[in-house]
Amino acid sequence: MFKSKYFLAGFFPFLNHMMLTVAELIIRYGFDTPRSKGFMISIFGRILDDPELLEYSKSKIKGEFKESFRSKFMYYRDLFGFDFCYEKVKNKIHNYPLDFLNYSTAKETFNAILKSCSDFDDAGRLQVTCTESSSSWNMHIFSILCKAKGDFHPDVYSDFGKLLTTSSTVESATIPQAMQDVANQIVKDVGSKVFSSMELQGEKFSKPLLCGHKFQQFLKKHGHRCLKELDVRSITWGMDPKLLVKLLQNLVSANKGEAKEEDCSTNRIISQLRVPLTFMSKCLLRIVVPQCHRAVRGREAGKIFSRGSICGSFLVPAGGIWKFKEQVS
Repeated sequence: MFKSKYFLAGFFPFLNHMMLTVAELIIRYGFDTPRSKGFMISIFGRILDDPELLEYSKSKIKGEFKESFRSKFMYYRDLFGFDFCYEKVKNKIHNYPLDFLNYSTAKETFNAILKSCSDFDDAGRLQVTCTESSSSWNMHIFSILCKAKGDFHPDVYSDFGKLLTTSSTVESATIPQAMQDVANQIVKDVGSKVFSSMELQGEKFSKPLLCGHKFQQFLKKHGHRCLKELDVRSITWGMDPKLLVKLLQNLVSANKGEAKEEDCSTNRIISQLRVPLTFMSKCLLRIVVPQCHRAVRGREAGKIFSRGSICGSFLVPAGGIWKFKEQVS
């Protein structure tokens, strides 16, 4: 399937960007099928409807696609075992020896760095495997809902989105809530108006407040993250905590009090879906949805390891904790 006469197919680098051939990608599970539509949503966030693209994609299919036993085995192996190497990759990155720093000349150091470029391939491989598995589990959820409804009804898309936003155990999903918790504590300890008018100086909070402790704990856990974090040129919150404080100041100014916790269990969400589910469909969703959330956790972990291995955010201590000083008018 992934054959192209003149260009590479699938994912490939081009001019410092990661490119993909959409036509070959969207027909890997057939054309205009629930699995292919679910795959589109998991990759692109919507079903692609460009007539020329779909016509070209359809022309790429020659006969009925049949999977080999080997491809099926590898698919289900990655589908259920995508994160089995998580601890191995984590330990490898966190305990990586910086041997290239032991050389005395720039030439020797450069050669040592070149020879170690492939040491973190496992991190990138983990991210790709988890990302593909996440897309596959999303596709299975969409297929179950579509089959239960009988067609591609708007309720299918609505319920699909609701099921994908139920997980609070994914690191990327906990960051906004953790930031809001820090902002709420700042409002209690300092006050929103006072904090919004503060500037950063020094290396610690001016007062030993609880918000300072929460700020340090947040940086310790999420200091490797930032806006546009996959760009190796981006400055992380650990490198420059001022970037995080600016976000907190915006949160504090828009603070509306602590939000009430809601029951986001899978069973409760399934009971609120609009699509009429059979007993078998509900059982399948109870199995598939947790796996989907697990895949997202693996994808986020792979992204963290990939960026950390490239930028060295695991190899270099995070930046210090800053203190706030009131502006003097």
